[in-house]
Amino acid sequence: KNMDNIVAAFRRFIGLLPENGVFIGCTDDSRVKRLFDDFRGNKISYGMKDADYTPANLVYDGNGCPSFDLMFRGENLGRITLHIPGSHTVIDSMAAAAVSLYLGAEMHTVCSGLAAFRNTQRRFEFYGERDGIKIYHDYAHHPAEAAAALDVAANLMLARSDGFKKRLTGIGALALVGLAFYCLSLAVQYMDLAVAYAMWGSLGILGTSLCGWLFLRQRLKPCAFAGMGLLIIGMILLRTS
Repeated sequence: KNMDNIVAAFRRFIGLLPENGVFIGCTDDSRVKRLFDDFRGNKISYGMKDADYTPANLVYDGNGCPSFDLMFRGENLGRITLHIPGSHTVIDSMAAAAVSLYLGAEMHTVCSGLAAFRNTQRRFEFYGERDGIKIYHDYAHHPAEAAAALDVAANLMLARSDGFKKRLTGIGALALVGLAFYCLSLAVQYMDLAVAYAMWGSLGILGTSLCGWLFLRQRLKPCAFAGMGLLIIGMILLRTS
C-alpha cells in the first residue's frame, strides 16, 4: 500500500533468516540502514561510504562506465572495471561482490565476472550516432529508475564536456542531474507509484518515437502522431487526477 508496508514486509522477510544466515544490505538507503541497525544476526553492509564494502578511486571512462577499488573495512581487495554505464552500477556490482565473496568466490573471479557482464537490451542501449548525436534506448521505469537512467545520461554528457570546456554539454549534464533528482522526489514523496509508472511508460514511448523520427529518419504515420497526442493528454489527466 505504501513504503511503510514495504519496509514491514522486508522486516518480516529478514526475520526468517536462520541463525547462520547473513543480512547483506545497502546502507546508503536510510530505510535499509534502519533494518540493518536493528538486525542482531550476521550482517554485511555495502555502500558509497560508511559501510563494510565501499568503492575507492572511482573513475568513469568516456562511455560513463565506472572502475574502482573495492574496499572491505579499509582493505583494498582489488580493482573492479565495469562495461556498463552509470553510478548505480557501482552499487549493484558491490552487492554482487559482497554475496560472491561471502560464498567463497575468489576476488579475481569476481572481477573477471563483473568485467564480462554486458547490459541487457533496452537498458541504456547504444543505438548509433548521427550528426554527432549519440542515440541510446532505455525503456520506461518508475521514477526512481528513471532517475538512474538520467544519471547515466548525465555521466556521459559530463565525460564529453571535456572538463566543462564544452559548456553546452556540461550544462546539459547538470540539467539531467537536476531531472534525476526531481524524479527521485516524485518517487519518494508524493506521486503514487502506479501513476508514476504509467507516466514514465508514456514518456518512454514518446521519447523513442520522437528520437526515431528526428534522428533516425523513421517514418511516422498521422495515426502515430495522434497516438502521441493521446498519450500526452492521458499523462496530464493522470497527473491532475
